Amino acid sequence: MTTQRLICLDQDESGSRLYVLGLYTVDALKLLAPDTRIAVTHLSGEAGLGPSRSYVSQNDIPAFATVLEAVQYLEREEELVLFDFKADLHDGATLATHDDGEANFHVSSLASAATLLDAVLGPDAAAGRAAVLNHPGRYVLIEGDGTSVYETFDQVLASGRLNKA
Repeated sequence: MTTQRLICLDQDESGSRLYVLGLYTVDALKLLAPDTRIAVTHLSGEAGLGPSRSYVSQNDIPAFATVLEAVQYLEREEELVLFDFKADLHDGATLATHDDGEANFHVSSLASAATLLDAVLGPDAAAGRAAVLNHPGRYVLIEGDGTSVYETFDQVLASGRLNKA
């Protein structure tokens, strides 16, 4: 199966939003510097096994000072299944994930978003990077060396091109 990334980079007066499908919460956090300040503002999920499974919120986890602390905790808590996660980061940036596979970064500048984009795609993805930067507000499906651009998420779904993971 070819590695896929669905990415949308959008800008408005408040900054840049980078949406990445297929990026787990821990992996999204690992794109940030380990010493980045973090405050979890919302968390919902389940923890435990079988009948002892229970709802978990941000009130049930410890407060983290840094991204490294958050990553270490989430990796240690193997039975924690995240539904939604939101955190405030340094300089007004935020990270929100949904169903532990859709990540939304909101940062203050296009340069910051481009840095995150580079971290998501890696060093050998010039074509994918160019497609995302040249099509703001559109969904770019990157498959290997190829890219496809869609106006809406519904068009992406209708294309049938997303891997069924």
